[in-house]
Amino acid sequence: MHVEDIECSLEGGGSSKKGQAVVKIYDNCTGLAASGATVTGSFTGGYNESGRSGVVGDDGKVTITTNEQRSGNPSFTFCVDSITHGSLTYAPGDNVETCDSL
Repeated sequence: MHVEDIECSLEGGGSSKKGQAVVKIYDNCTGLAASGATVTGSFTGGYNESGRSGVVGDDGKVTITTNEQRSGNPSFTFCVDSITHGSLTYAPGDNVETCDSL
């Protein structure tokens, strides 16, 4: 499996916002969503949080959000650190992207 896409954005309105990354994970063999995979990654820059994780849904996506909130429009980078799955192997060399910034 590999990372097909990462899209970073800010979540929330008003003066306090969380960083958010939507990560798409695909099965290299089938080209379909790798549902059930656990994605772990790190936020750096405006947010500094490592070990943030989530489980990929049937649509091949997982949304990972910071715990921290920041005012204004902070810039940040999210990078995938690892992906685990019960029956699939992570192939980081096949990633379309490993990090994305806002």
